[in-house]
Amino acid sequence: MKNLSNGLSRDMVNKKNTPTKLKAGSAPLKTGSAPRAAAPRKTTKHVDFLLGKTPLAMADFFDDAPVDKLLAVLDQSYASDLVNVLLDVKKSTVKNLLGRLYKTRKRRVMDVSTLYYYKDYLTNPLPLELETEGGIKMPNFYAILGVPRDAKYEDLKEAHRLLARAHGPEIFSPSMRKASDERRQEINNAYNQLKNPQKREKADRLLPNMGYFYPRRDQSWLEAVRRISM
Repeated sequence: MKNLSNGLSRDMVNKKNTPTKLKAGSAPLKTGSAPRAAAPRKTTKHVDFLLGKTPLAMADFFDDAPVDKLLAVLDQSYASDLVNVLLDVKKSTVKNLLGRLYKTRKRRVMDVSTLYYYKDYLTNPLPLELETEGGIKMPNFYAILGVPRDAKYEDLKEAHRLLARAHGPEIFSPSMRKASDERRQEINNAYNQLKNPQKREKADRLLPNMGYFYPRRDQSWLEAVRRISM
């Protein structure tokens, strides 16, 4: 991520401390605000450390480690790498961990939560592609987004927003970004089909009318993510 520092350097003010002249149309410079800290450099050292432990020992670490140490793991690891570790830990430990860190790192925790619960949902996959009565294969848009077939537009919109962000390039290590980009394109396509009432109606006519092909509400990764912020 780029360093978004907005502090003033010394050569922006002359020796007599006269005000800096602004170009026409430019926004006034803010003074007195501290520069933003650079984004932490990503490393695999925390994930490698955790992978050297048994699932029980990993759970003990997440339950007992001080918050500052947990924040270092969260900030300095690729979210996707951390999620792969969390998938081996009992769900109650993960829920407690994300809840502890939410107030301090809301955006980061929401990305990890989304990817964790979405991947957990995909461990018992529904078919992501279905065959129509005419024998044509088409994407199972509801299973791709992980939402019930009767999901409201607001749910579709929120699911897409969270998933698209959680599959951004900064979430994944460089070697995994091509695969994450492909999944993000599938997610975008599913949302574009379902957000449009006419396209959704057509998809509903073509997709098989068997409930077991589509996510149930009690399988909702979205509801699990929402509970983290409560």
